[in-house]
Amino acid sequence: MLDGAGKTILDERVIPQGTVLDLNTRFSGVTPKDITDAKLDTKLVRSFLGGFVGPDTVIVGHGVG
Repeated sequence: MLDGAGKTILDERVIPQGTVLDLNTRFSGVTPKDITDAKLDTKLVRSFLGGFVGPDTVIVGHGVG
């Protein structure tokens, strides 16, 4: 996550909520080790992001729907 000036605020892997069938590592760059090393769950990340995200915020990422 970057702020308006391009400064990194958050750059972490998130523990998937379900089973990942295909990491598509060739395109995503995400490896099985990235998933096993992830320490943040979606609930914690959503709580953290709540302080930064507003109605005009643009969010880009994997599975952020």
